[in-house]
Amino acid sequence: MAEAAPADGLTYEEAARELDRLIARLEDDEVPLEEALAVYERGVTLLRRSGELLDGVERRVKALGLGEGDEPREEPFALEEVTGDGPAR
Repeated sequence: MAEAAPADGLTYEEAARELDRLIARLEDDEVPLEEALAVYERGVTLLRRSGELLDGVERRVKALGLGEGDEPREEPFALEEVTGDGPAR
């Protein structure tokens, strides 16, 4: 398996595309066991990254809510909470 980019720098879309490629590779009956294990491990890493990104989006959506008088309100959020690149608050 070729050297992959660090998962923590991938967008959700990039991680999803790579995960699709990995799944297709694992569906190939000719994949040697050690390579299949490496592909599987990378897939787990990509799934974790995707989960982190989705958690960040969920926090953003929850921050957008209704305030007084059913007026939309917005609460600030730190970019690192969404990207997972820094400490979360």
